[in-house]
Amino acid sequence: MASLRIGPGPVFACEWLRISRRWQLFAARSLSIGLVLLGLAFTWGSWSGREAEVDLALLAFLGQIIYATIATIELTLVLVAAPAATAGSVCLDKARGSLIQVMATDLTDSEIVLGKLAAALIPVVGLVFCAFPVQMLASLLGGSDPAALFGTLQVALGSAVLGCTLAFALSVWGRKVHEVLSATYLVIVLWVVILPFLGSAARIAGWSTLGWWGEALYLLEWVTPYALIQPLYNETAAARLGRTSLFLGASLGLSAL
Repeated sequence: MASLRIGPGPVFACEWLRISRRWQLFAARSLSIGLVLLGLAFTWGSWSGREAEVDLALLAFLGQIIYATIATIELTLVLVAAPAATAGSVCLDKARGSLIQVMATDLTDSEIVLGKLAAALIPVVGLVFCAFPVQMLASLLGGSDPAALFGTLQVALGSAVLGCTLAFALSVWGRKVHEVLSATYLVIVLWVVILPFLGSAARIAGWSTLGWWGEALYLLEWVTPYALIQPLYNETAAARLGRTSLFLGASLGLSAL
């Protein structure tokens, strides 16, 4: 019987040491910062030709555009980087034969799975939390309330965890990294593109006249991360945080499965 080990475990320590030495980790961080700066540069470029005196309403509108720019770039990076972080966690070890050697030790299944998953998930979650202070500073201009900022943080975290765990699960059955990435990105495209399209089509066709399934199609428009990060200023902060908290809880529940 394996002895009880307290802490992240040897698999996490080994995987984290290996991941922290990859050049792709630093390249992803530099790319994320560069894309945010590029988005802010384009946003500021559209405002550089305005008059010197800008009223508070225009500053609030600028803050709203900056919030939308950072939130969209952050969510897009998370949806792209999360599957890539865990796509080769299992299939590469199977191809190299090292997974059989790990399974021959006294390590439990949970130590192997959670150790590999946690080591790959930390850089993605760190990317989400690094963008949050930038959004808080941009909120000083106005145009974005704290509920929208914390709601975006919840949506990004839920998308990061779900993307990592989905790619990790597909890596168990996949043989090549590109096969796992293709399947994962296909699911993400269906999630963020096809579902909103069906919801919009149901809304245009008149979802109330289509019965209960028409109403279900209309609700699909609001279960995608891009729809949730768009602030609705006619709803209360509690209602917005309730929707984003439900999304985060559903994402964590699916990730646990």
